[in-house]
Amino acid sequence: MRKLGIWLLLWLGTIAIALIAGYVEYTHAAASLTWPTTSGVVEVAQVNQVGGRYWPKLVYAYQVQGVDHKGHNIGYLDLMHGPSLNGSTDPQWPRDHLAHLSFGDRVTVHYDPSKPSQSLLLVAPINFWQCVPGWGFFLQLVGATALMQRLFVTRKVWLIVPGLFCIFALWVCFFISMRPPD
Repeated sequence: MRKLGIWLLLWLGTIAIALIAGYVEYTHAAASLTWPTTSGVVEVAQVNQVGGRYWPKLVYAYQVQGVDHKGHNIGYLDLMHGPSLNGSTDPQWPRDHLAHLSFGDRVTVHYDPSKPSQSLLLVAPINFWQCVPGWGFFLQLVGATALMQRLFVTRKVWLIVPGLFCIFALWVCFFISMRPPD
């Protein structure tokens, strides 16, 4: 029984860590809605292809208090995960991502006042689950699987069904978080 309690405590601890990390990122995303703005110029707006995957490549230049900066992010998810983390097999997707941007365009840049090198072009609210880190879901899967194995070994089979439901719910949340923004 004691080993089961330790496994359960570790599993719940990883849930808490992932949710706290998600909350911190979510509050930063919410703060980005009120970031100050400056004007910038698009230096690169093109579609890159590697193998069968396509990525939008964006570089814009802007200035904050006389200091030059370069940005690459369209929205907050680009800032959080890196510009277009996985790309797409659809060549139209990056074109849509860069639809209204081309070399030399003047753009409004939203920048973080505490760290002006962090910037984005479009501010919009994002889903909390998109802020929960992917490693949190991975740890949950590993922890839940270990807990399920421990429950099976100790013959507490009646607890396996709720555990399987938790695993399913975690994966649904993971796929919601990895969904590209609308």
